[in-house]
Amino acid sequence: MAKSSHETRRSRRVDPAWPGEPLDASRESGLRSCVVTRLQRPKQGLLRFVADPQGEWRADLAGRLPGKGLYVVPAPANLRSVLKRRGSPPTEIETRLEQIGSALSARFLDGLGLARRAGCLRRGFRDLAEAVQSGGRPTVLLAADTAANTRQKLAQLIHRHGLDDVWELLDRERFGLACGNNGPVAVLGVMDDRMSHRVRIDALRWRDFFGQQTTVQAP
Repeated sequence: MAKSSHETRRSRRVDPAWPGEPLDASRESGLRSCVVTRLQRPKQGLLRFVADPQGEWRADLAGRLPGKGLYVVPAPANLRSVLKRRGSPPTEIETRLEQIGSALSARFLDGLGLARRAGCLRRGFRDLAEAVQSGGRPTVLLAADTAANTRQKLAQLIHRHGLDDVWELLDRERFGLACGNNGPVAVLGVMDDRMSHRVRIDALRWRDFFGQQTTVQAP
């Protein structure tokens, strides 16, 4: 027996990985379901695909291309499924995945550049700690190749001030380039709410694709 539309809606659930504010009925119009997992998120937390004039499905990272799109949690298995269903040749799918992974990294780093130019990016542990001790509640970003002693100091800072918006991704070299430093940077903090929202979404989609979880633990 076919499911009713009501039963189909009930089978969907909001993705517990979503890092934004709690969702309520007033925001439900902005929710979209992943076509593979059926998990729901605000649409900017998913990866949108849209057909180009030639009928080929393209990833739309900014969510601005014209046309009716579909949305997916951008884990590689989900993306393979979408591309296969939409007729992409098997020989092209892995190339498309590499392109999407590179684009997700580039978009995240572009967001750091925007935060730097807006004057709301704290660079390095000392700068971040001063902002937190002054009452700031940043989105904390940790490079994956950060040394153990810096991780320990950051874990203590997180525990002491109850910070809960912490992401680990990429590396110190790319952090340094993105935020305008001459050398590598291990720890960053985004202080502005609007910029934090963008960086958080880009970090979530990056983590969906690359599967990396934060390893900073409270002491």
